[in-house]
Amino acid sequence: MKKNLKKVLAAGLAASMVLSISVPAFADETPRNEYEEFLNKPANFTKEYNIVNDNNGSKSPAETFTFEFEKVGVEEAEEGVTIDNMPSIEDVTTEFAALTADPEEGNIVPVNLAASMFPGIGIYTYKVTEKVGDTAGVTYNEEPLYLVVTILRDSDDAIKYVGAIHYETADGEKTGSIVNEYSAGTLAVKKTVTGNMGEKDRDFNVTVTFTAPTGVDAEGKEVDLVVREAITYTDDGETKTIAANWNDEKTVTIDLKHDETVTFINIPYGVTYKVAEEDYTTVEKGGYDAATYNYTGVSEDVINGESPVYDFNETKGMAIGGEVAEEIEIGNSTFVFEDSCHDHRVEITNNKGAIVDTGISLDALPYLMMLGMSGLGALGFAGKRRKEEDEI
Repeated sequence: MKKNLKKVLAAGLAASMVLSISVPAFADETPRNEYEEFLNKPANFTKEYNIVNDNNGSKSPAETFTFEFEKVGVEEAEEGVTIDNMPSIEDVTTEFAALTADPEEGNIVPVNLAASMFPGIGIYTYKVTEKVGDTAGVTYNEEPLYLVVTILRDSDDAIKYVGAIHYETADGEKTGSIVNEYSAGTLAVKKTVTGNMGEKDRDFNVTVTFTAPTGVDAEGKEVDLVVREAITYTDDGETKTIAANWNDEKTVTIDLKHDETVTFINIPYGVTYKVAEEDYTTVEKGGYDAATYNYTGVSEDVINGESPVYDFNETKGMAIGGEVAEEIEIGNSTFVFEDSCHDHRVEITNNKGAIVDTGISLDALPYLMMLGMSGLGALGFAGKRRKEEDEI
């Protein structure tokens, strides 16, 4: 009897030991919340601000980018939660300093959220829009973005959130970064003097006029864009600038001798320019032929692979870059310049020639003497014959 009792106690003890080991094992196998790593984390995204053509001396202006949030709707919400009581989200901004090259990394832009902001469980959607600025040469992001905030209960039955930024649609591809670009070009003005009377040490006066572009704001209204970084150039060995922060016209005058070139650097896309030389066709100004303007760097589709050449009074206007082609009227013709070229060049040629009075060429003297002797012979023969006729 005692022997059997011992066996029963031993079996019970073994069973209790097995249970004490197995219960924690069952607890560990309980599924964890699959969103645990995303809970209560900021819905960050990265903003990049890059320079197009940074090898030509371009410098992007300092810029502040702003993002606005608009309520779209709420789904899977508990009773009483609607778009009307969705919380508003404040604008977020990020700033970049002026740059001469792309930054090594973009700016992290956090969208700070809190579960306590929201009235209850649900999936809240906001449209995120980058505010369109007015800086010439800067492209602003126009792709639709959406912030999706999911309010849920975690494994401890606590209310928490998961936030995510998407491109195009709320359930589309998640974004890692949003890219903005600054694009600028150059304009080189060269002088060439030709002809046997051309003055190659003379200064020729050239005027270059830059006009700031226009753009469209978020409401579709036309606005004047601002050139926010200086345009630089070197004239007579001195570095000069067209100061920043203007939205109208800027005119500079340069003096060029034969084979000299002045290059304007960091002209934002969309800016137009005109190049006009002083009139040197009058006697007082030298009596040169009408100047010709030979432009390169424009679209091959427009000029069929050849550089357009214009007469003196047909001043040339051309848009540097820009997404919208610029129509410029020259004389009675209209040309369309595309945005495919960013380094423009104009060569202004002044020609002055004269017929040189060289007198009689010594090389022709023997022939003239022979001609003269032949004439004398002919006259002598004619005179002798007339005398003979008179005697008869």
